[in-house]
Formats: sequence, C-alpha cells, structure tokens
Amino acid sequence: MLDGPSQILAEYLLHTFEYNIPELARDTLRVRKNLTCTFLSAIAKTAIELGLDVIRSFTINDLFLVSIENAKSEEELNNLVFDAICRYSQELKFHKPKIYNKYVRFCMTYISNNLSKPIKLAEIAEKLEISPEHLSRVFTAEVGKSFSEYLMEYRMIEARRLILFSQETCGAIGLLTGFSSESHFSKAFSNYWGTTPQKLRLWEGRLK
Repeated sequence: MLDGPSQILAEYLLHTFEYNIPELARDTLRVRKNLTCTFLSAIAKTAIELGLDVIRSFTINDLFLVSIENAKSEEELNNLVFDAICRYSQELKFHKPKIYNKYVRFCMTYISNNLSKPIKLAEIAEKLEISPEHLSRVFTAEVGKSFSEYLMEYRMIEARRLILFSQETCGAIGLLTGFSSESHFSKAFSNYWGTTPQKLRLWEGRLK
C-alpha cells in the first residue's frame, strides 16, 4: 500500500492528466497514447533525478510503454497512468534510492533537459561555479560511475526506448539523443547494445 502523501499525489496527477487532451483531436485514443507515453517518460526521468537507478527506472518505463500500445480504451490508459505513478512511488519508497547532493542532481536534470545537445562537464561546472575536477570527483563518488559513463548510459537507454516505442527514424533518434551524425550514433549504439539501431527495430518488429 502507498502512504497517504503518495496516494494523494497519484490521484492528483491522474486527475490532472485526464484533462490534458486536445479538444479537436480526431483519433482520441492515439493522442491519449502519445500523451501517456510522454507523461510516463517524464515520471521515469523525475524518478532518476530523485535517486532511482537509471536502468531500473527506464526498464519499468518500457514495461508500461508496451502496455500502453496494447491498450484498447481510454479507461485502460487511465489505469496504466495510475499504476505507473503507484509503481514509481513504491520504488522510491521501498528501494531507498540514494539522495544525491545538489551538484549531482543539477547534472542529472541538465542531461535530461539537454540530451539533444553536446553536453560537457566543464560547462556544467561553470554554471555551478565549481571546478570541473571537483564536480567530476563528486559525481563519480555519489553515482558510482563517471560523468561520461552516466551520460552515455542515459543517451543509449533513451535511444533504445525511442527506437522501440516511437516512429522517429534512426537518424532523427541519433540527433534527439545528442549524436552529430547517424553513423556516429549507429557506432555508439552498436558498441553499447551489441546491435545496430536498424537491426534492433527490425527484430523487435518481427516479434510483435
């Protein structure tokens, strides 16, 4: 069971979400699915900023995205939104995610909000008015991986999610996740996941 504040938060967010549908949309269910996917991705990213492990957060998100695509009614989607909020609330409550300091939280938020752009540790350090060396040490000590490792992991997990659950081309996904060219993106993706973006999309399409 959720505690009182978590239950209230879940109900409030669901109530807010129900009225976020464009009035003139023709395919209401498709629009609702798209909004639900966007909404749940925002929840996943917020959970990461609150200390939930990146892979765990996006793995949960992927499971819900599959259910969203299979949903047959708006009522099913409403229930999925509520279930997702409850699931993330439970994860944050029972798995006791690490509470990062303000510098690390700033880095994570900055990465989430600027993923399509080149991201340099030195530029973030300048915004925080601390040295890059100090920020690098703090980040690695708290997160357990270097800033560059975390950034690549975040880019790759988000890229995989977009390949599996969006209609964007692989080239567009590369740009959305911060790569300057499709060839650079494909090489990085292959090194991380052991397959190309195109092959992953083709393989997953055959399984559906």
